[in-house]
Amino acid sequence: MAIAFQGAADLGNNAGGAPLNSSYTVNALSNLLVAIIVGSSSEQNITSITYNGVAMTLGVVLAGANPGPARYGTGWYLFNPTTGNNTVVVTNTSDYIILGMADYSGAGAFESSNSVNGASPDTGITDPISTVAPGAWIIAGTSNDTGGGPPTAGAGLTRRAFDGAFSVWSLFDSGGPVTPGSNNVTVNFPSSISNSGMWAMAFSPATPVANCSKLTLLGVGCSLAAAKLVENPIGTRRRLIMPKLRW
Repeated sequence: MAIAFQGAADLGNNAGGAPLNSSYTVNALSNLLVAIIVGSSSEQNITSITYNGVAMTLGVVLAGANPGPARYGTGWYLFNPTTGNNTVVVTNTSDYIILGMADYSGAGAFESSNSVNGASPDTGITDPISTVAPGAWIIAGTSNDTGGGPPTAGAGLTRRAFDGAFSVWSLFDSGGPVTPGSNNVTVNFPSSISNSGMWAMAFSPATPVANCSKLTLLGVGCSLAAAKLVENPIGTRRRLIMPKLRW
């Protein structure tokens, strides 16, 4: 089953200080929800994010540094989110919460993550990340100074959403499967900026589920989905070929 982009949105900010309450609509086909959050300039101030009451997993942290991003950035993910429109709650210790989300279908597992601080000044930044499974996608985000507008996609990426208030984050993905191994993904800035950083997460596709209807009719469980029903070349009778088992 191939991964596919389904939707994305800028969910605004908390104006500094308080937790952020919002909502997001997950497509009926989707089984992966990703969040990008830009927070404090002095600490990783985001303590949790939930979607429909279910906690999302922190996948990557982009630490504020000099040189580096003006604010801490984080990437979060949740498999099998409730579809439809549901509540999003982000809690923090203090300071800003600036939030965006995207959802995907066909995702199987989280593979890896990486983050890169900019060199200051920067007109672009590249993040290397390794993938393992054929068909894997890369999802990436930025934390950056405003710099005249939101970052745009460079090599290997497609932009899906950006922060409409301050232009301090943009959310990207590979737009299709990448070659297993080391991959470089790049974002570009509209003008040279002093503080920037970028993170990336890789996700493998879901394994296709075997059609067990014929096996079920024969009383064989789906745990033996590797077995095949084939036509007997002599006639129309069917025979069951069982896999070899190793103990």
